[in-house]
Amino acid sequence: MRGHRCRHGLTAEDFASPERAQKRIVERTTRMADHVDRLVGQIGHRGPVLLHAHNTHVHRAHSTMQLGPHRIEWDALGHQLATRHGEDYLVVATSCSAAPARGVPAAPNGTIEHLLDGLEGGTEPVLVNHRKLGHLIDAHRSELRMRDDLTPAMALGPLDPATLVDAVDGVIHISQGERGPLLTPEQIRDLLSALPDVEVLVAGPDTGAPDSAWGDIFFTVQPQGHHDLRRMPFATIVASNYPGFDEDSQLDRDDVFALNMRVGPEYFEGLLGFSPEESPAHREQFDPVAAGILMPHPLYGSQAWIRIINPPAAQTEQLIGLAGATAHRVRTRLTGGQGDDPAAGAVLGGSA
Repeated sequence: MRGHRCRHGLTAEDFASPERAQKRIVERTTRMADHVDRLVGQIGHRGPVLLHAHNTHVHRAHSTMQLGPHRIEWDALGHQLATRHGEDYLVVATSCSAAPARGVPAAPNGTIEHLLDGLEGGTEPVLVNHRKLGHLIDAHRSELRMRDDLTPAMALGPLDPATLVDAVDGVIHISQGERGPLLTPEQIRDLLSALPDVEVLVAGPDTGAPDSAWGDIFFTVQPQGHHDLRRMPFATIVASNYPGFDEDSQLDRDDVFALNMRVGPEYFEGLLGFSPEESPAHREQFDPVAAGILMPHPLYGSQAWIRIINPPAAQTEQLIGLAGATAHRVRTRLTGGQGDDPAAGAVLGGSA
C-alpha cells in the first residue's frame, strides 16, 4: 500500500492565548479527521486502513492541554472518527515504561505502565486486549494514578486510568526501549556550526578561558555585518566540572559531556512544563547526573538555559530544531529583522 503523510503543524503564534490555541487545535483536528476520511474513501475498498499516530490523537476520549493556568479541552481525532465510523473504528494504544533514547525513566509504582511491566513478556512487546485491560484496572483502581514524571520534551503521554478502558480497545506495551547510539561532541559541533551565521569557539590557552574550560565548545551567532561585538553564546558543550561553580552534573566522569542551550522562556516552558522562573521549585524533579534527559540547567535554568547530558542520537532532530530556533531569535534581535521562527512548528507543533 502506498504511504500517506499529512502534516498539520502549529506554530508558536497559535499558542499566544488559550482561546486561539483551542480554536487552532480544533481546526487542525477536524482537518486531520477529514483527511483520514478521504483516504478511507480512496483505499478502504482494499481492506482495513491502519492509522498510526500519537495516542492522544487516536483515542476516543477528549484531549486536554495545560497552557499556563488554562486547561484546553477538545474532541480528539479518534473521538471524531469513532463518531463517524462507529464500531468500525478500533484503537490500539501504545505504551512504554522506560525509553532511554527519550530520557524517560522506568514508570513509578501505582501507574498502569508499572502494572503492564509485570505482565509476561519481559522486554518483548505485550498486547493487552480490552477485557484483560479492564480486569487489570478494576483490580487496582484504588491505587492507580496517572504517571506524573514525564515532561513535554520526552514526547511520551501517560496512560490515564480514569479514561483508558473507554478510550481504547487494547494496548501494546514495551517495558524498556533501547537507548540506541549517542551523539558525540564532534557531531553536535558539526550540526550546530552548519546553522546560518553560527560560529564556533573552542576554549584554550589562547582564548583567555580558565583552565577548567579548555576544550569546551561555545556557539555564537555572528550575522554578516555584525561582527564588531563579543557575543554571549547561545549554546555550549561542556566536558568537565567548573570547580566550586558548576559541579552538580559531575561532568568529570569519563566519556560524559553536557550540551547546554539558552532556548528562551517560550521553548523552555513548552519543553519542561513550567517557566524558567519556576526552575528552583522543580529542582528535585531532575537528577542532575542523568544522561539523555532534557532538564533545566542546574545554575542557569531561571535564565531559560536547558541541559542534556550525552544526548541520544534519537533526539537529533529535536535538538537541531531547538538550536535553529534559538539562533534565529538571537539573529533577529541583533539585526532588528522580522520573520517567522523556522523551527517553531517542528518543536512545538505536531503531525499526523
